Amino acid sequence: MGTANTFRNNPGTADHAVPDFNSGRKIKTILAFRVFIVTILLGILILFDFAWPDDSIPLSYSLYLYIAFVYLITIVYAALLTRNINPQRFLFSQLTIDAVLISILLLLTGGFYSLFFPLYYFIILAGSLLLERQKNLALLLLCCLCYPAVILCHFLPPASSALVLPQVTASARGTFASALFLRLASFIIFAFVLRLITREHQKTREALKQKESDLAEIKRTSDHIVQSIDSGLLSIDNRMTIISLNKAGEQLLGRSLESVIKRPLRELLPELPELNEKKSPFQRHELVYRHPNGRRLTLGYSITNLENEAGEQLGKILVFQDLTDLKKIEQQLKIADRLAVLGRLSASMAHEIRNPMAAIRGSVEMLHNELVLDDPVHEKLMQIILRESDRLNRLIGDFLSFARQDSREQKAINLPAKLKDIVFLFRNQFPNIAFTENYEPREQIVTGNPDQVRQVFWNLCKNAVEALGERGSIRVSSRVKNAPAENGNGSGLVVEITIEDDGPGIPEEAAGNIFEPFFTTKTEGTGLGLFIVFQLLKLNGGAITIHNREPGPGTRAAVVFPLAADHSPAAQKNPEDSRPAADE
Repeated sequence: MGTANTFRNNPGTADHAVPDFNSGRKIKTILAFRVFIVTILLGILILFDFAWPDDSIPLSYSLYLYIAFVYLITIVYAALLTRNINPQRFLFSQLTIDAVLISILLLLTGGFYSLFFPLYYFIILAGSLLLERQKNLALLLLCCLCYPAVILCHFLPPASSALVLPQVTASARGTFASALFLRLASFIIFAFVLRLITREHQKTREALKQKESDLAEIKRTSDHIVQSIDSGLLSIDNRMTIISLNKAGEQLLGRSLESVIKRPLRELLPELPELNEKKSPFQRHELVYRHPNGRRLTLGYSITNLENEAGEQLGKILVFQDLTDLKKIEQQLKIADRLAVLGRLSASMAHEIRNPMAAIRGSVEMLHNELVLDDPVHEKLMQIILRESDRLNRLIGDFLSFARQDSREQKAINLPAKLKDIVFLFRNQFPNIAFTENYEPREQIVTGNPDQVRQVFWNLCKNAVEALGERGSIRVSSRVKNAPAENGNGSGLVVEITIEDDGPGIPEEAAGNIFEPFFTTKTEGTGLGLFIVFQLLKLNGGAITIHNREPGPGTRAAVVFPLAADHSPAAQKNPEDSRPAADE
């Protein structure tokens, strides 16, 4: 059992407070000091016995017995340390016995003339430092009684003869009295001064402990504040070495503090530009960060100087947030604004173009029916005119549909059945491209316009085929998953359809513009395919994300539809509810 756990707490009142100390360690120190003193005494005694052997000194044997007794009592003290004892009582009993033992030592070594008189000061010192006030006063009183008792033995013939003490003459009694008074006074003054010093020391220690406690509490609070903010906070020293990173920063960057501490900032954020001392600390900047899981994040950050109380710069503080989702929303708002402008433009232009196109188409059809074209080339050109005029008419109709926000008739759609039909047509049309399908076995019914939903997946499959060229592979899959933040219905379930190819992927500079109208990376194309997909999904309550596969190569398009309410788990618990027929 450890010494620190063997003592009970003995708190005193304000008037009896003692310095805070480690009781076990202090008691061991007293034991060691006692052993040291008696060992020195034993060494001196042995030296005298060997250097000047004299059998006429019977007190030397008494000293040997005395030293043996002190060793024995020290061993007893050490054994008692393993028991659950009161430290104040234990110390007081030790020092009391030590005061008596010192008095006996003085009687054995000359009484008033003994060289061991200063040992009383060590008893008073230990009492002032370690004991409560009452016990300290009792110990001081004991020392003031023991020493006069030693002096008194000089004047008692039986005691002085037995202990071989020098006889005191009548002329020397005045010297004894004055010396006794001075020494007793020195005991009291020494104890009083020590008590004052101890009390001031105790007050200083308590004040220091309170300050340390307050500082520790302030540090803990500041650490809690830094760790609790939802923005990443990273600090570096003047050598651009990372010295701290809070929890939000660890989550945003996907790195633990242990993995980045004492590492150069450039290794963690290679896209970070050179830190400019003249930059405003409140100016916002952005950088692209590659997350360890492969995702590309847009981080907004600001930099301020880290300074001490004297205004000296210790480093810099980098505060950053994840703006990736915000950037997506911003991009979608830009697209929505452009779509609104395009809708108004298409509404005005479509009405102006549709009538002339109808007249041109009708005129060409009449010419085709009345004229006899012997030349096959002319016949082919006439067919091209009719076909392209029909395509242009359909395109104008789509523009009008977008301008009116026409979602047309809404029905229940079985998505796996719709996807199987589309993949079947593409598989037969492009035999060199490998199509893989994986549909979750459960029902995946959504609500929307069947024609518009079919056009969404047709355009996406067509884009994947065009990206591959002659050969490659396309994987089409669907599943039901929990996504309460992605839809507003009560079930919290959505159907996610993914179309992945192993083509070259989307160029990084074009990733933010793929849904804009008339934007294309192809040498041939109008740039309306993904624009139409985006608009149709908006009309039917769906959403889409397109990005490069990680790890690549290739592109992954993910379309999300809310699961129809009648096919949610809550609705399926009531078998009497009617379900709309799914369009296949």
